[in-house]
Amino acid sequence: YTYTMPDANVHIYGIFTKTEDQTELKTDKVKKALIQLAENEITSGNSRLTIKDAVLTQQQQDAFEKAAGDYQIAGYFDIKLAQILYKNSAANLWVNDIAALKNPAKVSLQLGTDLEVEGNDLIVIHENSDGTYEVIPASFDSATKTVMFQTQGFSNYAVAYKKSETTTEDSTKETTTESTTEDPSKTTTKGYDRSYDRSYDRSNKRCCNSFA
Repeated sequence: YTYTMPDANVHIYGIFTKTEDQTELKTDKVKKALIQLAENEITSGNSRLTIKDAVLTQQQQDAFEKAAGDYQIAGYFDIKLAQILYKNSAANLWVNDIAALKNPAKVSLQLGTDLEVEGNDLIVIHENSDGTYEVIPASFDSATKTVMFQTQGFSNYAVAYKKSETTTEDSTKETTTESTTEDPSKTTTKGYDRSYDRSYDRSNKRCCNSFA
């Protein structure tokens, strides 16, 4: 903007209104996002953080999964940061995209209810501008479902969680049933001995035959 000063006294005044930093969510997988910049990182204007679903090639997805290792990827995000300067209204502004910061910024993402994660062990994977992939440690608040991490670059990201190992132990209970089969020949009737009875009958018969 150029203003040519006339050959006269000119009084210039302006009204300045404080404006807040902006956050644009263009995905249902994130309910809320915040960024905390280091002091004097952006000295004029405001910051605008934009979160949307990342559009990846199969090669990029394979690279993310390889970097994740034994972690399960829950979602891919395209995270962008820009410096915005208002001209005369909220709709009329300058936008300067920021690919990298001088100092790490703290980013927090409150994940949507439809985004499935297990446990509290989460990591964030960042696709660097040179095509490499770095694993960034992250903390996770399971109560609010918010993942927090620090970064200096803004491009494609993946959020991954450690899959819980469920061990199912099968316990087999062996029941031993003992069945006892009695020998009919050893069956006795209380108060009566059949073996004695047979012996008595034989001896009595011999007795009777001898006196006949």
